Amino acid sequence: MRIKRIQIIAVLLLSASIVPIQADGQTVIQEAVRRDTLVEASIVVDRIISKPTYIIRPQEIHGTISALGEPDAIKYIQTLPGVSSGIEGTSSFYVRGGNMGNNLITIDGVTIYGPSHLMGFSSILPSSVIGRTDFFVGGFTSEDGNLLSSHVKMTSKSGDFRNFHTQLSLSNVMASAMFSTPIVREKLSLIVSGRWSPAALEYNALSGKIDPSLGLPERIGLGVYDIYAKLHYMPSSHHDISLSFFNSGDSYSYSIKDENGSIKSSDQIKWGNMIGILSWKWKISDSWTLRTGASYNSFSSDQLQERKLRQESKYIQGIALKSRITEAKFNMMAQYSGPKGLKIQFGTDIRNSGFNPGSYTTDTLLVIDNYSSNLLIGAHAQISYSKDGKYNLRASFRGNWFKSGDYSRIMPEVRLYADCFFNRYIGLEFTADYLSQYYHTLEGIPTGLSLDMIIPSGTYADPERAAQVYLGLFSRFGEGFRFSLGGFYKEMYGLVFFQDAASFFTSSAAKWKDNLDIGSGTSYGLEFLAQKGGERFNAKIAYTYSKTERTYPRINNGKPIPFKFDRTHVLNTNASYLFGKSNKLEHGMTLSFTLTSGHYETLSAGSYPGYMPFDEKHEPMYSFFKDMTYYTHPNNYRIPLYIRLDAGYNFKIKRRTCSHDISIGVFNVLNRHNAYSLSWDSDAQKWKQLSILPIMPSINYTFEF
Repeated sequence: MRIKRIQIIAVLLLSASIVPIQADGQTVIQEAVRRDTLVEASIVVDRIISKPTYIIRPQEIHGTISALGEPDAIKYIQTLPGVSSGIEGTSSFYVRGGNMGNNLITIDGVTIYGPSHLMGFSSILPSSVIGRTDFFVGGFTSEDGNLLSSHVKMTSKSGDFRNFHTQLSLSNVMASAMFSTPIVREKLSLIVSGRWSPAALEYNALSGKIDPSLGLPERIGLGVYDIYAKLHYMPSSHHDISLSFFNSGDSYSYSIKDENGSIKSSDQIKWGNMIGILSWKWKISDSWTLRTGASYNSFSSDQLQERKLRQESKYIQGIALKSRITEAKFNMMAQYSGPKGLKIQFGTDIRNSGFNPGSYTTDTLLVIDNYSSNLLIGAHAQISYSKDGKYNLRASFRGNWFKSGDYSRIMPEVRLYADCFFNRYIGLEFTADYLSQYYHTLEGIPTGLSLDMIIPSGTYADPERAAQVYLGLFSRFGEGFRFSLGGFYKEMYGLVFFQDAASFFTSSAAKWKDNLDIGSGTSYGLEFLAQKGGERFNAKIAYTYSKTERTYPRINNGKPIPFKFDRTHVLNTNASYLFGKSNKLEHGMTLSFTLTSGHYETLSAGSYPGYMPFDEKHEPMYSFFKDMTYYTHPNNYRIPLYIRLDAGYNFKIKRRTCSHDISIGVFNVLNRHNAYSLSWDSDAQKWKQLSILPIMPSINYTFEF
């Protein structure tokens, strides 16, 4: 059942971008014995500052090639050292052995709980409104809290204070518009962005070409959108005030018919975000700055299922599974810049949140209500000292108090960073972090979609904790070449494992408290990055060697098991070359190649005879003989190597008052059917392989004036 749902999800996402599903008699499911040739990728022209922070600029994000033609920061991050990806083409990523939910994603300091569109295949924020993305993997600053692995820190753009500016864009699956304008010249500006997906129109237009034997829906209902707006007010050089609003929604519905043409099942899933942010930066003097902010954050997800239990029965109402998060946050931080490289900052942040994960209803009856009210208060301080060309030192401290009903915890955190230069070109870097996280994601299908339930700490699960260290060499030869090589070691405690993730789209998710196992994990590895930049040619090689294990008391008799996305080897390379550059035209090509170890899958180790008290229709009988399968332990089989090559070509046509940007990309150029999972076909007596994405051409057109 899980494989069928993954297959349906994949087809819903791909819409018109899919090559005909029954071309040459092949479907998305390929037999495991078939070995197509070659490759994966994610294209980039990137410029990375020294670790442990990667600064990702808009032009670098624009260079990525994605399955659906929508570039975003997460696709870029998946190509960096220490990062392992989940299902190909999606936004799921895992940093230094942590879970996907251990990555904090924020916009202007506010957490985004539902960070994806289109079932995880696209980012929820358009690149047109992101001014800068900082990706932290260690040596975190003091204001970052409630995380265990990484922080994707996105800062939004402000509107133009002098001129009107507009951008229109169209890709395979998204149509977008953005404009910025001064309202009061030099003082008040506005930027507004909106996106909408026509993917349902594209899928339904191709519905007649879908192989009926796959059991996929003939038509789908789909609504995907996001709206962003920001007012930016600068009454003087000492005050900077902004008010922003963000709203997004994803809604999918589809029905599956039986061989007689009548509906046997109907599904609807949806999620959405609503965020409001008010921030104020006050430059008190040349040395002191005060930053304050207040925000409201709401996230919701819903699943509705309707089923016909028997062929002769009428269409009946099924179940509704709902999850909600509401959060009000206030933060304040003072910063001091002293003489000779000394900097100090200190502050506090307060979150009051309401969680209701996996409430379960039938018709209008509330069967299970999991609501809780929570308070998380943090106080932090940081001191740093630097000497240009010699060294940088930073020590950060946090104290956190979390309360949920009668449950409460007080926990400290420490983050350290240091680097020193041996000479003009080579330096040594060290980071150490002790972190804690109070919101936990119960991860289902690892696509990066937003239906994974998020729960707060409580009597059923203490805060998750992690301790990690990193030591490495780095070098910088001018502005053109950068290099880093280092190793990390990480221990994780209180990791939350949702044992019923395989049947995540069922009412059992409402009883998540009964299906939790709390364990620990270790991860260690080497990270390598080499990068060459220039006006015309840019190239990058990123490689990670790592090993990650998990230990849970009720799984495998308490013995360690591999982490599902423990990819021992992860290699990402990409290169771009600008063939032509003039005042009227720029054009160039990008290539990207990815080679990684396969992830782990749980396969049966054998079978034994057994007797069942019910037959296949769940009707009682005296006895029913059936072969029963057994398993050694979860994640007992490694999927074959994942390989992908991507290619793209970009044209930028410049005019005096406008520009045209055309990006053509091909995801999975070699049409390699990389395995996501394997299953045993008892009728055919052979293993079958589920592959998600075939070759995927895309085009993105942007018009600016």
